[in-house]
Amino acid sequence: CACAPRMLRAPVFNKIKPAEWVLLAYAAFTVPASVYAAVVLGTLSPLLMRAGIILTLVAVRYAFSKEPEDAGPNVWQRCSARLCAWLKAFFPWLFGCWATYAWVPDLLPAALVGLGYPDIGPLTQILHGGVMHDAELQALEHQLFGCQPSQMLHHMLPSRLLGEYFAFCYFSFYAIIFLTVIFVYSKTTRDKFDAWLTGFVVVFCSGYIFWLFFPVAGPFQSMPRADPSDIGYWFTKLIYWIDERGSSIGTATPSSHCSIAVACLCGIFLCPRALRVAYFLVVPGIIVSTVYLGFHYAIDSLLGVATALVMMPAAVLLSVRLPYGKPFGDAYAYPSAPLTLCGVVVEDYNKAGLESRCDDDDGYRSSVELVVG
Repeated sequence: CACAPRMLRAPVFNKIKPAEWVLLAYAAFTVPASVYAAVVLGTLSPLLMRAGIILTLVAVRYAFSKEPEDAGPNVWQRCSARLCAWLKAFFPWLFGCWATYAWVPDLLPAALVGLGYPDIGPLTQILHGGVMHDAELQALEHQLFGCQPSQMLHHMLPSRLLGEYFAFCYFSFYAIIFLTVIFVYSKTTRDKFDAWLTGFVVVFCSGYIFWLFFPVAGPFQSMPRADPSDIGYWFTKLIYWIDERGSSIGTATPSSHCSIAVACLCGIFLCPRALRVAYFLVVPGIIVSTVYLGFHYAIDSLLGVATALVMMPAAVLLSVRLPYGKPFGDAYAYPSAPLTLCGVVVEDYNKAGLESRCDDDDGYRSSVELVVG
């Protein structure tokens, strides 16, 4: 700890959690493409979005790195303390005391990572001049399956009740993201949540980067669509309506529905057993529905599942090996037994000799180092 660069030992940096570092790295990685879109084509939204993500993460983490009553000698510390006091004065119903809203920076990466989706489609079209790689995937599917599963599956299983079930599963994807974050945050200790959230953000950002280099419109945009009334009932019409208006063109491969659903399924193993049953009824339906309803190629869905299965363990390993400081007010409950998440075993880091801490010059404690078995 003593040999770490002083900048990285400052309160704002040594309190940044792994999920936040991943999101910052993604935003920084895509800034050049956003600058190109802004300078050459005059499109400012991608650049503003990434600048906003970086500034919001750093500003919020800085504000939560100190107690609000401790203004400190630095002008930025005094400003953050005043901001905290202002928030407490104007929102007492939400911020009863400083420690009770540590959830704000904890949950912030989960909220910010989804903001990159609306502009990733326009950005890929700008960078590639509107060129999509659907022809390559359609040819590959003909070689692998002898047909287009996204066009044939609902004909092979012609049931409107089954189609409505798949449409419900596809629609529930949006609720599953929100509920999984809340369930994992409220039902587990903070170290487990941090590890899962790192994987969740890595899976999200992996899809973003893949789309930037290999945009695919998907069968819903590039092939004839089935009539939703022939597939299902109300939910089928609803999701067709949503995708016609809210889909980002160029984001089909890998399927984010599949990758994020599997990431959420990994997280729900940290929650009570009853929740796992509900997820096992819905998540497989989400994966199949992407092809059955004609929104994704079968290859998209397989790549989405593979992305989550590869990236989640890698990200959890990153999380438990990257030390970081416990922010003030973070209700950190240390585990009493070894944690196993996505195949990565994290030993109890309350054991003697496993705590590796260092004191910053301002007296604040640095991180707890975990051990991977």
